Amino acid sequence: MNGFAAGTLVHTNKGLIPIEKINVGDMVLSKPENVERELVYQPVTKTFISDKREVWALFHQNCDAIDWRKDLKVVFVTGGHPIWVQEYEGSNAVDPVQVNGWMRPDELFEQSAVAIAKVSASGQFVEMYAQPVLATPYKDIGYLVSSWDHMPEFVIESKENKVQAYDVEHIFDRQGRELTIDESNSVNKILTGHESLDVVQRFMTCFEQNKHGGFYDRYKTRAYNFNVANYYTYFVEERGIWVHQ
Repeated sequence: MNGFAAGTLVHTNKGLIPIEKINVGDMVLSKPENVERELVYQPVTKTFISDKREVWALFHQNCDAIDWRKDLKVVFVTGGHPIWVQEYEGSNAVDPVQVNGWMRPDELFEQSAVAIAKVSASGQFVEMYAQPVLATPYKDIGYLVSSWDHMPEFVIESKENKVQAYDVEHIFDRQGRELTIDESNSVNKILTGHESLDVVQRFMTCFEQNKHGGFYDRYKTRAYNFNVANYYTYFVEERGIWVHQ
């Protein structure tokens, strides 16, 4: 079953609600797959919970962002969940490919690959790319690696009905500069600071002892999804990324 990790925000007629709190009968923002049709609220007809699902980190940011690091946000989703994409450019492409259809997050995993889509909440265009979350010996901790050198970039923690990312790229600074855990910027679901010290130290101990899962072992967590009447689509996160049920 496809779906999103706990904490993913869903657009409803009562505002943004975490996906794990969506119930049958709730009215969620939707529209038919014809992109020219208007947005309407449709009722949820059934909810689903699936344990031990491999999840991907779907990063998204405004195309015109001045400071991409501060604008970068992430949502955790299974690799097969359909995301609306208007344009896609892989690392070997000369020109972007017009998609205007659904793509899976695991289809966006390629060095320098980027997907572009217009989001509902603001009408702005966003860039999206995806990375698999990798496993560690700890059930509550995963991590992401840089697509360039496969060094750790984010530590992922699953607890208290949410999945959280901690930026650790600065710890593996390419220039060899000594940095502290507090130095990088905090963005949506990507945190730094004292609250991250325990999970980061646990990961670092594991990584230094070479007990991390390795590049091919995938992190698993609980995923949530639901059916929507009539149109079968809904919108997630503040930006309003359009997804299929």
